[in-house]
Amino acid sequence: MKLKLFLLVLGFALYSCLPEVKKDVQSIFNILLPSASRNSTPTATLPGSDKVNIAGSVSGVGNGKWVKITLGDLNTTLTENTSFQYFFLSYPKGQEYNIQVAETSEYLSCTIANETGIANEDVNNVNVVCSHNPPHPPLTSYTVGGTVTGLTGSITLSMTGSVPQTKTISANGSYVFDSTLLETYNYNVTISEHSNTSFCFLVNANANHNMNQTGTVGTSNVTNVNIECVGRLTLNEALSNTGAGPCNGSDFIEIKNISGASVSSTGWYHCDKDICGTTTFNSNSTGMVAFSFGTLANGAYHAVDTSYNLGGNDKVYLVYQSGGKNYLVEQHSWTSHVIPARKYPDGSYDGSIPVTSSQPSWTAGPNTSCTKGNANPNYP
Repeated sequence: MKLKLFLLVLGFALYSCLPEVKKDVQSIFNILLPSASRNSTPTATLPGSDKVNIAGSVSGVGNGKWVKITLGDLNTTLTENTSFQYFFLSYPKGQEYNIQVAETSEYLSCTIANETGIANEDVNNVNVVCSHNPPHPPLTSYTVGGTVTGLTGSITLSMTGSVPQTKTISANGSYVFDSTLLETYNYNVTISEHSNTSFCFLVNANANHNMNQTGTVGTSNVTNVNIECVGRLTLNEALSNTGAGPCNGSDFIEIKNISGASVSSTGWYHCDKDICGTTTFNSNSTGMVAFSFGTLANGAYHAVDTSYNLGGNDKVYLVYQSGGKNYLVEQHSWTSHVIPARKYPDGSYDGSIPVTSSQPSWTAGPNTSCTKGNANPNYP
């Protein structure tokens, strides 16, 4: 204790008498002054009215992280967080100061607040704030795919989003798109080309009847873009009755099996625009009428009297229901009553689903007896 007191007195004497050793005195004070004195607001500056102290706070360092700051030729390295610490002692009073970050530990970035000014008195508000920003690990690529069931023929999937691409599928089982996606990438998958013999839909479509599935790649392969296919039915005929003439009271629709195999009626529905939407298909409609033909052989027809009236300006929808979702298969419309039936020309359908107004129109035929479908040789 006596030795520390002696050295302290000696330091004061040297500071007052020998200006050229002032820099060395700072290090003596940092060693000899108790930590409580170094880390609390000083009550006075070091001896000499022409000197001031520069101090402040430090955050974001420690645990091996450090920052080196400079003031002119002076420098100090900060390794501990503190609400108050002397940075530079005995700085010339009245002189301009500019404290800068000179160097940091790896991945540490630091800023200094109140780093410049004129030292007319002790400066206690220089705040050094640091943050540790290690680089993110490289992103990993993952596949997007799923399984296909019930397919005959082939379909083409289209993906939009971060990595646009297409995928043609001609067999049941698992599939993946050829190009992988990095985690956090978005995808939007649709069935862009359908089979003429299968009606296919995305099991996990985003909403009722939507033909697309969207998502964001996480930290594993996407395996739930699943596709289910069923044997293909198509609308073949419809009669919109005027309420008079030889076809009075005979509104009907007819479907044809073009799948290449027998098809069950389970899941197949029909409706007109009063039930399922005047301009666009309303997938939440509750009045759809189920087909009940049991099993329809390949190439066979099935006609059914409609429980709803087909008007002179009407539309008919063919719908498949699965998993509580209603998928639009086809739609056909007309603007005036036609006697006899209107039909979709056999062989002219190009396989697009759902059928839009750009598809070939139904045409009037010679079915003056109002018989349904294959009962009249003029209607195959």
